[in-house]
Amino acid sequence: MSDESLPEGWYLRELGEICTLPDRQVPPREFSRYQNYVGLEDIESGTGRIIKYRKVSEAKLKSSKFPFDESCVLYGKLRPYLNKVALPEVAGICSTDILPLAPNTDVVLREFLYFYLRSPLFVETVSKRSTGANLPRITPGLLLHMRIALPSIEVQKKMARILLRTEQVLRRRREANELTNKATQSVFLKMFGDPAKNPMGWEVVTIADIVAETQYGLSKAINDDPSHVPIVRMNNITPDGRLDLNDLRYVDIGSNELAKYGLAKGDVLFNRTNSRELVGKTGLFSGEGEFIFASYLIRIRVEEKKAVPEYLWAFLNSYYGKRTLLRRARGAIGQANINAQELRSISLPLPPIELQLRFASLMERVRSLTNNQTRSEHEIAALFNALTEKTFRRKEGEPVA
Repeated sequence: MSDESLPEGWYLRELGEICTLPDRQVPPREFSRYQNYVGLEDIESGTGRIIKYRKVSEAKLKSSKFPFDESCVLYGKLRPYLNKVALPEVAGICSTDILPLAPNTDVVLREFLYFYLRSPLFVETVSKRSTGANLPRITPGLLLHMRIALPSIEVQKKMARILLRTEQVLRRRREANELTNKATQSVFLKMFGDPAKNPMGWEVVTIADIVAETQYGLSKAINDDPSHVPIVRMNNITPDGRLDLNDLRYVDIGSNELAKYGLAKGDVLFNRTNSRELVGKTGLFSGEGEFIFASYLIRIRVEEKKAVPEYLWAFLNSYYGKRTLLRRARGAIGQANINAQELRSISLPLPPIELQLRFASLMERVRSLTNNQTRSEHEIAALFNALTEKTFRRKEGEPVA
């Protein structure tokens, strides 16, 4: 692509011409000079949000890390399709799976670069050029040789300002959903007590004692044909336990497969294989529509006389439940697994069924509120994505990355 093919006033530059990487790594003996640490798992996929800054003194770091400061853009090079890009608000050190890019502000605005690296077109281009079958990554050299299209600094400021405002609205909506989830957990703790302490003295059972069935999901090629049956995948379960069905794929199946893998109201969906921080995500199916579920999920149906699905769902999404799942997760680097047998062996307090039913009634009201908030979130996200795509696409409709 030549500069002549770009919109008027835009020009092409390699990333290595407009930003730099740290010239050295920080060895462990120098860690005491730094307070904040960011690992790849601390950057939320697709949102640009740093979930938390960890204290270097508490992170148990052993190998050298990259330094960064507030002038950088943090770019996750491992599995770049996860789109882990962030703007740090403090200085610190980060995992070497994160590349701190320091932009030359005479040429490129930090915020403009941040949005450009997050744009769908750039993510797609980088993903295609990544290497490694199991853990694809983009090498620093290859990343720095990628070209991006730049307008003037003044135009960059206007574009970044619009995108930042839209992103702030989107984050506020997501924060509202998080507050709703926290309220759910508060109700759970108030009604049943902390499962770790079982202050009410409920009978302690295993999940196997209250489950009528556990079933692994279907492994079959998926497609984009909406005339086929929609399939719930692990990406449809959010980390806080919501079932988000806005991004769906489909499977062509027969009646026998539909009978075996179909979802019904009250089915608990457990994500058995994922990255270590996400394995064990648990969603609850509301029963609206015909769906099946994918192989990385386990469908759990509870014994109705003993438990309600809302109670099991809330337990697995509680702090104690997530901590228990994390301890049981096993696997190689980048991926962890909890099988059905391990899941069924987990112990939990069992309150009276009448109290569980009261909790389920409250959760029905919360679900209605959450669904409305989720719809609003996706409307804002669609606007943000449309603005991003329009900003970083050529007038002729071709990518600029």
